[in-house]
Amino acid sequence: MSRPLASRLRGMPRHRRFLSLWVTTGLVLGIGSALLGVGGPGVAQACSCVASTDGQAFEAVRPVFAAAGITVAGAVARPEAGGILHLTVQGEPVRVALLPWLSPRQVVRAATLLEQDAAELGQLYSERVQRVLGALTAPTGAAPPAVELVVAHAFVRGGVLGGGERDAQTINEYGISATAFPAGASYVALGHLHRHQVIPGPCPIWYAGAPIAIDFGEEADRKGVIIGEASVGAPAHVEHRPLDSARRLRTVRGTLRDLEDRAEQWTGDLLRVIVTEPGRAGLAESVRTVLPDALEVRIEPITGGAAPSAPLDRRGRTPQASFGTYLREQGIEDPRVTELFAELLADELAAEGGER
Repeated sequence: MSRPLASRLRGMPRHRRFLSLWVTTGLVLGIGSALLGVGGPGVAQACSCVASTDGQAFEAVRPVFAAAGITVAGAVARPEAGGILHLTVQGEPVRVALLPWLSPRQVVRAATLLEQDAAELGQLYSERVQRVLGALTAPTGAAPPAVELVVAHAFVRGGVLGGGERDAQTINEYGISATAFPAGASYVALGHLHRHQVIPGPCPIWYAGAPIAIDFGEEADRKGVIIGEASVGAPAHVEHRPLDSARRLRTVRGTLRDLEDRAEQWTGDLLRVIVTEPGRAGLAESVRTVLPDALEVRIEPITGGAAPSAPLDRRGRTPQASFGTYLREQGIEDPRVTELFAELLADELAAEGGER
């Protein structure tokens, strides 16, 4: 945690503050959320994570996290068996319902896939996940009033993709409705989508989003964390705080000369470079020499929007002519490539002649 962020947290009432963020570990990629009580002596330090589509991996490292005061949930559990985390922070009770990722194959049986169409399967998935969520958040008459929080790794319909999510796990049919969350929850911390956003619903529902851009599709997003204040019986006051210390992902385009002239503008950024000139051998290496932080180099010469020509009849054409046509179609202009092709062709023809 950066010092400025920690300082802002210390300015809040200790028993009410929480930090919601997208969680990663060195073992698995956990698109999750967290609850963190931050304070001085006597303040509970607890982090409850619902993370990863690989729940078994998180379950395997549960003891390691527990040693650091972190509760990890990689699989759905009954309320009395770990599905609800009970905390006491500065004498105030906090209940956290934990909903890890439930993949469609966990919820919808194979036999059902053969019997129902996509819309019916999506409805069945949503109903069953909402039933699980309802069991985790159902009020109990014997329990004292508490700050009610929900930490869920789920795709909620209406959420906007950040750009780096897995397509198979963001199909709208396999989402749940925001109305599934209880109106009495002080805050719902969602993980799965990489873009920070609020989801309209009966209580405060937020995706904290990824703290750094994971994919070039996210380069325009403002990454950060969510800081909030929660108390018994009231919706949390939530605020998104940007994190600007990470290196930025940026897409740049131009000819090699253009990129060289503007290289200083992008110092420190991680780049996807689109080169708008005909390809040639060594062009990508030249780009990386000019822009050493280029993670990806694409050669996309500007063609001028010419209409595609009719398929070429290659019958009777020499190999050199066919190869020259191929280079033009690929936007490659490099005499060295043509010369090398001629040398290789001559060697091949000479070898064939020697075998006869």
